[in-house]
Amino acid sequence: MPGGLHPPLSVMESWPARNTINPESHGSASIVLPAIFGSIAVTAVILRLWARCVIQRQGKLDDFFIALALIPAIGLNISFPLGAYNYGENHHVWDNTLPQLLQSRKLAIAQELFYILASCFTKISVLLFYRRMGHRTTISPRFLNIIYLSIASVAAYTLAFFIVIWVACRPFSAYWMEVDPEYTATHKYKCYNEPVHLITATFISLLQDILATTLPARDLLDRQPGSVVELKVYRQVSEGEV
Repeated sequence: MPGGLHPPLSVMESWPARNTINPESHGSASIVLPAIFGSIAVTAVILRLWARCVIQRQGKLDDFFIALALIPAIGLNISFPLGAYNYGENHHVWDNTLPQLLQSRKLAIAQELFYILASCFTKISVLLFYRRMGHRTTISPRFLNIIYLSIASVAAYTLAFFIVIWVACRPFSAYWMEVDPEYTATHKYKCYNEPVHLITATFISLLQDILATTLPARDLLDRQPGSVVELKVYRQVSEGEV
């Protein structure tokens, strides 16, 4: 939408009349897709934990972090249908009431935090898996340094994202109140450039995904071609990329 949270008057004047009785819907994708992919994720993690912790009795830190990642991932999956069917995210913006828009903005904060936590714990789990596989071979200082630097990078990025969210607006309530025209006309506030922040954060996260799932794996595979370790690394890289 042109103008982001504050579209130009010319854009707003082109909107049709508000329909709060039977508004046009974007379909059921906000329920179907989270249900499908959420079920796949939960099943995969449960099977992994069952195999590692119950059958093999060899649960390690990488298993702990992937289990930890499942908590915010489930929260994120729940938030999509919640936003769509309770806070109007399944309708055009002009068909939503002000209370719906305010709640949708609050939910956006939770969604961003859920995503960053799930992403952080998953990346750390993948990296710790590489460390565990490396200890079964002749691990090199270079290999360890790559892993630890990658973990530190992921942790620093996550912390920075949290800080940016909490200082995004002053006062903080302006993060959701800025969708209220009366509030913006009668209050002084300052918010960051949200589109720029999200694009930058997404780019950095994508770069970390690539580094976390390829660089350590390449070093490990160079030393273990054609082994069981190689098969496990390929499996973990595939899971991490998904």
